[in-house]
Amino acid sequence: MPIIDDAVNDYLNALDSAEDEFLGDIQEMQESDFTTAEILAFLAALDVATYFTEDLRMASGVASTVGTTTGILDDLRFFGSATEDQLVALSNVQRSTLLKYSEYLGENYRQDIMTGIRANKSLAEIKSDFVRSSTISKAKIDNIVADTVTNFEQSVIFTMAEDLPSNTKFHYVGPLDSKTRLLCREIIAAAPMTRKEIDTRFPGCITDRGGPHCRHIWSPMSPDRSNKKEAQAQIQKLKDSGKYKKPLTLKQYYGRRQGSQ
Repeated sequence: MPIIDDAVNDYLNALDSAEDEFLGDIQEMQESDFTTAEILAFLAALDVATYFTEDLRMASGVASTVGTTTGILDDLRFFGSATEDQLVALSNVQRSTLLKYSEYLGENYRQDIMTGIRANKSLAEIKSDFVRSSTISKAKIDNIVADTVTNFEQSVIFTMAEDLPSNTKFHYVGPLDSKTRLLCREIIAAAPMTRKEIDTRFPGCITDRGGPHCRHIWSPMSPDRSNKKEAQAQIQKLKDSGKYKKPLTLKQYYGRRQGSQ
């Protein structure tokens, strides 16, 4: 998925630059003989939303990411009505989501930097700690940004499909490889289905698809090549080996959790 990869790289490149500049500003304060207490006071009072998105140019990084994302439209086969205003609105939703996420990341960078300074760590050590952070690790950020791109594409498709008849069947388009979840294999093996059939067999999967970081989308347009038979064969192999366990959709999973409370 080159467009998704390009969009994610746009965001990560902007984030790398913002991260380095943030630490660079702290280094300048240290070299200007600011005390640790003064630096911590500065960080505590900092308007992170403005500093991170504007001063460190994450807003520009978001704009670049969204601009790359809209390249999906160049390769998308249009089959229904989707006005320019609707497409702009969907693009604005993605931009707003990424800006809010960037502000959240900025807050976490501030907290991690303050924690490192209090522990008398060097800036190099603090930067190294970013890799192990549960909130600002690049692997996690990669997944979340990729989700916004995939969700944009799915939203465009569903916008075009609004006026299609209720008996329209949707294909589940995406890879079938070692990373594919069992739930997604089940859906690939069962598709195409109408929206009603999807909701009956796989509750919640019209919107959730396979869950967080799912690489698949629903489309009424048939993909160039179907993985249906291969997915069916893989599932049957699991059943024959006794290793098969029917997967739950997110809706079913959370429904069971609530029911057990």
